[in-house]
Amino acid sequence: MPRPSARRWTGLMIAAAFVATPLAASATPPADMRSHAKSLEVVPADAAFYLAWLKNREQIDLMLQTNAWRRLTTIPMLQLGWSQVETQWRFPSDPTVQLVKDWVESGEGQEFLALLGEMTSDEVFVYGEASCTRFVQVAVEISSAVNQARYRALGDALSGDGEEEIGEQMTDSLRGLVDDYGEQLVAPGLVMGFRVQDAERGSRLLDRAEQELRKLAEQCPVPIGDDLRRSRVEGRDLLSLTLSTKMLPWEDIQVEMADSPEAYEMLRELADGKQVVLSIGVVRGFVVFTMGDRADVFAPPVATGLGAGASATPLMVDLPAFRRLDKHAGERVTSLAYAGAEFQRAANSNEQTFRDLADMGKGLLPLAELPDGLEAVIKRDIDELAADLTALLPDPGATAAIGFMTERGYETFAYTQAAAGGVVPSRPLTLIDHLGADSLAWVVARGKRSVGGYDRAVGWMRRIVGHAEAIARETAPEDWTEYEAARRMAAPLLKRLDDATRDSLIPGLADGQSALVLNTSAADAEWCEFMPPSDTELPLPAPVILWGVSDAALVERGAREYFDVTQQAIDAAQQAAPDAVPAFSIPAPIESTIEGGVMYGYQLPAEWGASGRIMPHACLGESVLLVGVLPELSERLLPGNRPGVEGPAAEFDRPLASAGYVDLAGCIDALRPWIDYGIQFGVENAGDEGAQIIAMAGFVKPQVDQLLTVLQVVDSMTSVTYHEDDMRVSHSELRIVDLSN
Repeated sequence: MPRPSARRWTGLMIAAAFVATPLAASATPPADMRSHAKSLEVVPADAAFYLAWLKNREQIDLMLQTNAWRRLTTIPMLQLGWSQVETQWRFPSDPTVQLVKDWVESGEGQEFLALLGEMTSDEVFVYGEASCTRFVQVAVEISSAVNQARYRALGDALSGDGEEEIGEQMTDSLRGLVDDYGEQLVAPGLVMGFRVQDAERGSRLLDRAEQELRKLAEQCPVPIGDDLRRSRVEGRDLLSLTLSTKMLPWEDIQVEMADSPEAYEMLRELADGKQVVLSIGVVRGFVVFTMGDRADVFAPPVATGLGAGASATPLMVDLPAFRRLDKHAGERVTSLAYAGAEFQRAANSNEQTFRDLADMGKGLLPLAELPDGLEAVIKRDIDELAADLTALLPDPGATAAIGFMTERGYETFAYTQAAAGGVVPSRPLTLIDHLGADSLAWVVARGKRSVGGYDRAVGWMRRIVGHAEAIARETAPEDWTEYEAARRMAAPLLKRLDDATRDSLIPGLADGQSALVLNTSAADAEWCEFMPPSDTELPLPAPVILWGVSDAALVERGAREYFDVTQQAIDAAQQAAPDAVPAFSIPAPIESTIEGGVMYGYQLPAEWGASGRIMPHACLGESVLLVGVLPELSERLLPGNRPGVEGPAAEFDRPLASAGYVDLAGCIDALRPWIDYGIQFGVENAGDEGAQIIAMAGFVKPQVDQLLTVLQVVDSMTSVTYHEDDMRVSHSELRIVDLSN
């Protein structure tokens, strides 16, 4: 089926993620992001994170004007569903629906819906105070401490100390948590705001909300009427409800925890004086919802005054990391985001994850019943391995991101502050020239390959094997002699593999590039003789893996050495155990010269029934190593077949750290024949119900095709990552292509 035409448009299918109304055009370009998001004038510089969605109504309006939307509304099944919804609303049979309908049609309901529509039309934001970082840190530490206590207790239990010791360890850990984190564990400060034009309407609804809440408070079994208060912020009212731990049913909790009186007392101590304050109000043109340990979560930054440069409180918008976005101030901004380095470090908690895994491993060691000396050595190595793995992870930096509409669709930029010395100069990704002009999806990146990194990995493998051997020698001494003989036989072969890797493959692949490609250009009606023949040709999703080659001769020499060592290992195993290992010689690959290099392949066994077009193979060129399953595809990629990708993110000749592309519309085109094939198979095997299935397929299939055509308006996604000064920049484009009239 032909692809939809390429008439450009903006806005479709992602309005749920980016929603808002347009800002007034200005003769002079805006200086910074304040002109787009008024909430930036109140977000403090120490905020843990910030998100804003802009131009919501504008994007929805653009979507409703597209040919794709009109086509979507003509699908009979969707029309039928909407008609049923309308009928149920006009003539409700459910009393609950009738109550909702009556309220919606009342003056109060209409005013509320008008406010709700206005709240979601322009600017929606949410940010977390610095306390969110502290809350996440404490939560992670508490979780880790509990896990460590559990693993230590498990180890003691496996050693025979019994379940009572488990309870004691958990109690001790809880006591440490209360002492270390009790004062820091407070409700995180969160603010969510919705920009409105009619603030007075919001204030009127707030008054009504207070009246209803006070009525509910009178019926609540826990007295909260005195905890519902009005406060003044920036000349506006906030309605706040304070929920404190004193409201908890402590007598019932004490009964439930009668078997653990110490844990109950620690819980009371941890909860003492804690509270959560929920607030709602209309402040400076925003309907705001706040949560925190106090009523004035939103007050300090607002009280300093709005307007660019008017605040005495340091603001997030003035941070160097966020100022990177100012270069895009002239765009039609639809989203903004920021995450501080400390918050990302606390949220990711990679170091804590490895530490917990190490504690789990050490907790399970008693199962092996090792000698005390060996167990202590293994525990030390587990801690060292966790530390080494943690050191490999990048230290997160502050990240600021922006999304905006263009004539082609949407673009996003994300700027991440790199750690000191963490920026690696990028180079052009030459593998892009071998990814295919018609490939559906691909990703390419450059990493680091070094003998030093390989030596560290080998060193850890040797330590792990050494510990395994020590355990085997202790637990299975009767098999140790046989194992030693096998090890003596394998040692020289492993040494050859080590030399081949160190001296040939690592320097031969030192370029560091790697790529993964998915291509569906090859089609056939019968890819396997066990498949029922198809009426149409079916595209085969063929994966291809590529590596950048620095020295083709070294790669070839290393591969031949691996081949030879594998054969010698098979021969040695057959000689040592002729009854268990049959004699087998690895056949030489089918070798052929193609444009750009040499192909080495293996034809699949005939009994597998696969098409002769399928042949696992590797191709080696002067600068590319390729592994695939369709030789005809590799013959096109190896000599050079550059992707036909356009757009602002498709500047592939510049220095890049990574790049990626997905042809979303093409994926649907590749899926269509397989859907038809599934329907064909179902009809042919329907038996007595064939007529009914054919009729159903005749009704549903055209509508499915129409829905797939509409989905194809989300045409493609392109992204690149590169370095700019001390920043890592990710630039992506989501292209939208409307249907023709």
